[in-house]
Amino acid sequence: MISMNELLWRLFTSTGDIQSYLLYKELERISCHQSNAEEKQTVLSLSMQQEVF
Repeated sequence: MISMNELLWRLFTSTGDIQSYLLYKELERISCHQSNAEEKQTVLSLSMQQEVF
């Protein structure tokens, strides 16, 4: 199965459609932001667990 990012990238490279590229970059930014938020939450949870012990 092709991811949305991959599909948008293929569309952009084959057509040169700037809207496809901008949407690709926006999804990439959102994905990166979500990954960072999840990582921070994991670190916070681990540090809180260590404080309990």
